[in-house]
Amino acid sequence: MVLLTFYYYYIIYNSLGLEFFLSRIGNEMLKYQGYKYHLRHQTEMKRVWRCSKNYATQCKATLTTVYNELMKVTRIPYDVVLSQRGKRLIMVDGYTFSQTKSTYWTCSSKFANCKAKLKLNNKEEIIEINNVHSHEPRKYVKSSDDSFEFIELIGGKILLMAEGFTFAKASQRHWYCSKKSKGCKARVHFNAENTVIQYDNNHNHQKPVYKKLLNGHYMKCMS
Repeated sequence: MVLLTFYYYYIIYNSLGLEFFLSRIGNEMLKYQGYKYHLRHQTEMKRVWRCSKNYATQCKATLTTVYNELMKVTRIPYDVVLSQRGKRLIMVDGYTFSQTKSTYWTCSSKFANCKAKLKLNNKEEIIEINNVHSHEPRKYVKSSDDSFEFIELIGGKILLMAEGFTFAKASQRHWYCSKKSKGCKARVHFNAENTVIQYDNNHNHQKPVYKKLLNGHYMKCMS
C-alpha cells in the first residue's frame, strides 16, 4: 500500500494569478506574471518569496504573501544617471546599463564578454535582470557633499553638478563653471575612464538654485 500525501498549495491559483506549486525536489515555489519565486522564509501567516534566479543572476525581486494572498511586490531598486555625453543609463548596484530596445538594457561597459542585461515593464520597473558581470563596477568619485551628477535642463542641455554648483561642458573631458563668463575659474577634469582627476571648486559666486521636475529635468530658479 502506497500512501500519497498531497499539499493544498500544489497547484492552486488565487484571484491575482498567483500559482503555488512544488519543485521537482519538493520545495515550495510561486509563479507570478510569468516569473518563479522560491520560498525564502515564513511565519505563521506571512511568507517571503525571492526570485528563483537570485543565485544565477543576483536578481533581488521579492514577493510577500499573507494566507496565499499577495501583499507586497518588491521590485529591484535602481537609479537613472546621465553619462558625460548625456545618455541615460540605469544603475544597479554600481553597474550601469544602456538601452538597446524599448524595454531591454545591456551592460554599458566596453567588455565584449559581459552578458549582464535587464528588462523593464511598461511602468519602468525591472522585471528581469542578469546582474552578473565579467568586470568590476566603474568607480564614481564623490565630493564632500554628494556624487558628481549630470543633470538635464528643460531645453535638453546637460550640466555637471558638484556640491550644488554647475559646470558646462567645454570638451569631452573638461567642464568649466557655468559662470565662467563672469570670471569664475572653477573646473572639473575627467580622464578617459570618466574618473575625476582634477577638481577645482573654488567659486566667486553663490550656488545656483535648481528645482527638479517630475519628469526628471531641472529648472533654474531666479535668485
